[in-house]
Amino acid sequence: MTCDTPQEVQLDTLVTSWLRQIRSELEAPVHLSQDFGGHPLSGYSLDGAKVGKILGVGSFAIVFELHDPQDKGRSLAVKVLKRSILSKNSDRENESFRREVDIGMRLEHPNITRIHRFAERPSTRFVVLEKVPGATLRAYIDRPLTLKQYQNLFAPLSAGLDYAHRMGVIHRDLKPENIMVSPDGSLKILDFGLARTAGARDLTLTGEFKGTPKYCAPEQAQNTKKVGPATDQFAFGLLSFELLTGQFPYPEYPKDPLQNIFVRLTQPAARLSSVWPEVSPESDEAMARMLNVSPEERFDNVEEAFNIFVRSLLA
Repeated sequence: MTCDTPQEVQLDTLVTSWLRQIRSELEAPVHLSQDFGGHPLSGYSLDGAKVGKILGVGSFAIVFELHDPQDKGRSLAVKVLKRSILSKNSDRENESFRREVDIGMRLEHPNITRIHRFAERPSTRFVVLEKVPGATLRAYIDRPLTLKQYQNLFAPLSAGLDYAHRMGVIHRDLKPENIMVSPDGSLKILDFGLARTAGARDLTLTGEFKGTPKYCAPEQAQNTKKVGPATDQFAFGLLSFELLTGQFPYPEYPKDPLQNIFVRLTQPAARLSSVWPEVSPESDEAMARMLNVSPEERFDNVEEAFNIFVRSLLA
């Protein structure tokens, strides 16, 4: 749940009409409250917490602030699933959304966004979750991290991922936009909407890729049955490479996302030493192992990968 300073959000007529319908299902009449952002859900009370400004509009959902006067120590947001009028795959998206809630409500870790409760109405689904202040990891990519910064950010990231993996959950869409860094330096993993639990039915249609092509592992493009903890480890390695060097270990094709997937299947990632010549052979090898094309050849878990990699950098 990203919570950078909200910008003025303009909603189109279709979305505004849909929000009005939701509000009419909740209570009548529909009132606009400029104090809470001027959208059709503004000011609505959800268990005593009032819906406030729009924090973000995505392809599947809209996220709003929640103001709870009775609980000043807790910062909340509400995520509202978009209706089928905005999507052709409503049933799968509804199921994906519910899965995110089910997974999130059973994950309790300081480095994973907490989900508090879930509610349904005829026109939508709601999820109340922790609002995380700060900026996403994307804000840190402009210049390479120092080793100390890398340790401070990626140690909790590895801990949160390993906890999820022990709980049988694989994120599958680890990227800078799904990692929040608070002003105090604490880190939270966001958005388990594409997450998968061990043994669960995969919602991906045959031949359809799910995830973010730039940060996908080779097995995500080949066979979803091979997706596991090592898949998140691959994305962790890509993020480590990018944040430490300011460069990416694969050619990038921003105008052709499918090419980003294809390149994973046809060539190995660049060696860390190719862009960081002074790095030790041990560090070079540790990074190469995280980014191995075969998930079986990667480390046993993300924390092990992180610890071995950091020790080699410090040696």
